[in-house]
Amino acid sequence: MLNSWVIRVLAALCINLLIIQTSVALTFSPTILNGTETSLEKLPFQVKIYTYFNKGDYIYTYLCGGTIIDDDTVLTAAHCVDKSSDSYDFQGVKVVYLDYTNSVQKSVLVTPTYIKSSSSWTGSLTNSNDYAAIYSSGTFANSKKIKIASTAEMTAMYNQFSNSYVANQDNEGNVQASGYGEDEEGNSDDELNRVLMAGIPASTCLGIKVSGSIYSGSYPSSNDYICATTTDESINYGTCSGDSGGPLIWKDPDHSSDADYGVRLVGISSYVSTDTGDNCNFTDDDDHAGFTNINFFKDDINSDIGDLKGDSSYDFSSLSLTYSFDSDPMLSANKYDSDDEDDSNSGGGSMGSWLLILLPLALLRRRRI
Repeated sequence: MLNSWVIRVLAALCINLLIIQTSVALTFSPTILNGTETSLEKLPFQVKIYTYFNKGDYIYTYLCGGTIIDDDTVLTAAHCVDKSSDSYDFQGVKVVYLDYTNSVQKSVLVTPTYIKSSSSWTGSLTNSNDYAAIYSSGTFANSKKIKIASTAEMTAMYNQFSNSYVANQDNEGNVQASGYGEDEEGNSDDELNRVLMAGIPASTCLGIKVSGSIYSGSYPSSNDYICATTTDESINYGTCSGDSGGPLIWKDPDHSSDADYGVRLVGISSYVSTDTGDNCNFTDDDDHAGFTNINFFKDDINSDIGDLKGDSSYDFSSLSLTYSFDSDPMLSANKYDSDDEDDSNSGGGSMGSWLLILLPLALLRRRRI
């Protein structure tokens, strides 16, 4: 029954964790690290996704993010809607979105039939393909959408990364991540936060990403992931658990005067790297967040969405949509460098050994059916 949906426990997702050395207990405080508190009015293409699983007598609710790309479709991470475990029964999702006609938050329930993960998603980060589409016919017609970056724009973005990034020092923020989750004290008020991060050049990302040769990954020489890190070596600006599926956006400087400020969707939050004793740390060498590169998987994503829509010719790059925002969705500076309202801080906790992790879903509640 729809009313009994909930998300499965993180233990079921632990099959997706890639632990490089020793197995350790994971304790996270889900949050955007040192982000600026914001709202759907400022990021109207963002959605909040409650994913529902049940096991035995219990039902579980987890929290993810997602992005509206057309009147019917939201993109999120495959591991948010992972149906691979025999121990848990995936029931579907509730998508909370902003109806822009009257600035009211609405929600829609979507059954598994209308949710499609990559057919190549295996639950392993090294195999990549961490994306999924959620379809609900006409639901988002009155919502703001964001344009997905073209191949030419992705090239421009990577050139910008190469021209501005210097390893292991402070860098300018040129991409923005956003998501929901608990704060460092474990408070769960589901506030939306956003944070600027520094994009890492493709050549550097190849050597550190989880699907690369260093981890015997499936895409050692490809830009399947976008890597980003903190802008300040002394402050953890970044993503952590609970931010799964949320958007990574970049601003095309050639279109910054357009009605949508030139803001483009480039990635989907997938994983973070972390080091000994730190929770989602971004202040050590090679620390980064990995975002599924939407453009890299565009043919497969178009095919999957086309299957959901019953439209074999679907192509998100040729949609007849108007893209406009009332204000710039991207921050001009991070929380300690601006006057923007902010409430979130970096997460705590500790874990041993070097590991790479999916951004675990924030467990909201467990209750008996």
